Amino acid sequence: MLLNYWRFEGDTEQLDNPKTWGRLREVIEGKEYSADDGARYRIQLTLIDCGYITDTVYRFCERYEAGVFPIRGRESPPRNALIKEFWKYTTEHGQLAWAASVDMYKDRWSAILRRSWDGLSVQPEGFFNAPLDATDEQLKELTVETRREKIDKSTNQRIGFEWHRPSGANNELWDLLVYNNVALDICAYEICIQQMQLESLDWDVFWGAL
Repeated sequence: MLLNYWRFEGDTEQLDNPKTWGRLREVIEGKEYSADDGARYRIQLTLIDCGYITDTVYRFCERYEAGVFPIRGRESPPRNALIKEFWKYTTEHGQLAWAASVDMYKDRWSAILRRSWDGLSVQPEGFFNAPLDATDEQLKELTVETRREKIDKSTNQRIGFEWHRPSGANNELWDLLVYNNVALDICAYEICIQQMQLESLDWDVFWGAL
């Protein structure tokens, strides 16, 4: 489910810029969501893409003792990874960060977005929902990338598949959907596996714990 989608436009090079990093801090530290039963929830985990202005992202995340981490997208996990979807790593500054197999999540969400629903019967489990104020232009970002064959340029042989974004096309919401799914999976893993010592992830237990 998509709850909010904001764009903070301005200078991102300076961490003291109130229009960009300042507004992000306000969301992280002050945003609350109200459930139907009146319960109120704060943001539990924030992941910030560090593929661009990497050092700036590192410095921003270092301001928080917990709950705010850099993340990098990878096409595939390292061979020694116990979990294939996401994994921890340590930056060159000794900072904890996360990485994720973004292609796995894109494959998953691509299948979800293709599901049909008549709008009258009970909505299928896992169906994508967006708020009424989400624009068509924003939602089109979810389908701007296409999955195509990946060709080895030296041998001209197919070596798999890759997700391709046309030049100049906006795909921010698509990337955000992926990284927020990663954040949800991380929270579920830490509660079910790390805290409760379950043998596998149990979504009913996870939602109950929340």
